[in-house]
Amino acid sequence: MLKFISGREVLHRLFITGLLTGLLTACGMESARQAALPQEITLLTHNLHAEPDIVQPFADIIRESGADIVALQEVSRAAAALFEQELGEVYPYQVTALASGRYNGQAILSRYPILKQESWEHERRLLRVVVDVNSVPVTVYNVHPTSPGTTGMSTTQRSSDITFMLEQAAQETNLTILMGDFNSESWSGDYKTVATTFEDAFATVGEGSGVTYPDYSQPQSRVNARLPAFTPLLIRLDYIFYSVGFTPLSARVWPSSGGSDHRPVVATLRLDGTS
Repeated sequence: MLKFISGREVLHRLFITGLLTGLLTACGMESARQAALPQEITLLTHNLHAEPDIVQPFADIIRESGADIVALQEVSRAAAALFEQELGEVYPYQVTALASGRYNGQAILSRYPILKQESWEHERRLLRVVVDVNSVPVTVYNVHPTSPGTTGMSTTQRSSDITFMLEQAAQETNLTILMGDFNSESWSGDYKTVATTFEDAFATVGEGSGVTYPDYSQPQSRVNARLPAFTPLLIRLDYIFYSVGFTPLSARVWPSSGGSDHRPVVATLRLDGTS
């Protein structure tokens, strides 16, 4: 027996079908968008003490850390060449800025494409990149303001460097990360200035004391040392700060320095969305 369907019922069924199709499509698009956002990203920052000769241990630390993006300060030409040669497959995107002063060389290594790069010399070098993290643009600043130890313990130039960096960062519309050797103790006014806008990953979820300086365990780390060789790790100088849009999952100081007078800091952040 044939069953006749009224025009009204046909329209009703078409409406329901279209509604369900739209909802399923929207859910699929949202799932695809969420899949495009990485659940987490691991970062490493390390001051390499401008070491010109014994640089292999630095490459070993970077590889062992499993970091996705690496910010390096006081990078020698020998270290930069080694990273390009040995770590090129792991970090196919590398930016270096080495043209001014032994202690001003910087590098950023990334597993993700680097879309933009910019560098300033505001006394010490400031390096900025925009990284494409699975279609999410993330701005990373490699920070290394002037050490008070080079200015008669005056913090004026350090404060100027940090103010300049924050002025640049204030213009960002991307998720933003600041990491490096800030040459600022965690109780200093300059640290507090940064922490008013950005969150310190270690202060939020860090394990242990967080002290990163000085590590004089290797002979090369004692070159130009300002403190006695037996000095233990005393202060935090190295940080990973992040903007709104991230959730910190873990942070720690690496257990060895690789021959530098600074210990590396490693942190894992979850990307939650736009800033």
